[in-house]
Amino acid sequence: MNNCQEIDGIREFLKKFREECIELRITYQTFHILFERDDGTVQLLHEAAAQFFDFIGRALQEYYILQVCRLTDPARQGGFTNFTHKRLNQLLCENNLLTSEIKNFSKGLDRYRELVLPARNKLIGHRDEKTVRNLISLGAHEQKDIDELFKNLNKYCDSVAESLRISYKNRGVEDAKLQDLQPLDMSWIPGPGDEQDLIKKLEEHRGWTQQYNAGEIPSYTGRTQKKNTDE
Repeated sequence: MNNCQEIDGIREFLKKFREECIELRITYQTFHILFERDDGTVQLLHEAAAQFFDFIGRALQEYYILQVCRLTDPARQGGFTNFTHKRLNQLLCENNLLTSEIKNFSKGLDRYRELVLPARNKLIGHRDEKTVRNLISLGAHEQKDIDELFKNLNKYCDSVAESLRISYKNRGVEDAKLQDLQPLDMSWIPGPGDEQDLIKKLEEHRGWTQQYNAGEIPSYTGRTQKKNTDE
């Protein structure tokens, strides 16, 4: 029989792990919407503050790779226990909760990790002299690889949740007390004040600028006044 406290601990681990997966999804979503979705948005950002948004783009790319590698690092390194899917699998295995589905989705996460790990090791986490001085590009991959990562990540978390849910059900716990172990769709996570709101504000500013240049100047009160063309 599994130890109840250990199972509760794994449940809390999964809750926090899902939160970090959502943060990873938001990082990718922010970069994708700002810099990859359409050329018009990229042009809008460059009109507003080219240097600033170039920096933001690079920072988001590096942070994304760091997040992926942090979530998929070994369970232990240098005497420390890591908060990763491998550590979660270790805890599941110790309590006979590691299913074949969880193992399969874990392999998918590790496949993507191998695509970006060289960039983390030689450009982001550390600066390899040869790589930097020779402008060697690392970590390149295709959109389908990213799509596969998030699909595997979502299914991995849901499979862990299902394994825990079954364990609780076998103990007589009611479904009403297991709502956090239901499937959670992490494919799209919009929110107030996100990158889409930023784009809207920049578009509004562009429209105001065009009105200003045309001679119609909106005041802060919302009224408009006509430029004096006789000056």
